[in-house]
Amino acid sequence: MKKTITFGQNVAVLERSKSTATITITPIPENTPLPTQIALMADELNESELVDVIQILPGRGKIAFLIAKNATNADIIDVVCDAIACVYDTDTTVSNERSETVV
Repeated sequence: MKKTITFGQNVAVLERSKSTATITITPIPENTPLPTQIALMADELNESELVDVIQILPGRGKIAFLIAKNATNADIIDVVCDAIACVYDTDTTVSNERSETVV
């Protein structure tokens, strides 16, 4: 699964592969060792019983996490959107990720 979540002036790409997932947020604040929003997002994601954050890559705006076996794609999208809404205090729009290759 690969989804694009748009919120405010930011975009998050959520990618899931079986029991792991990543979320990459762009743009990320420059010249900060650990952008506050990335750390807060990781904390919010960890609040869910379905998610266990395993790595934060602040320079890339990326969070990697494990997913519970019983979690559906819709569950993970809900958890991520709820975390974004809490941290960024904005609405989210989810869409399918489009291929960048032009034929």
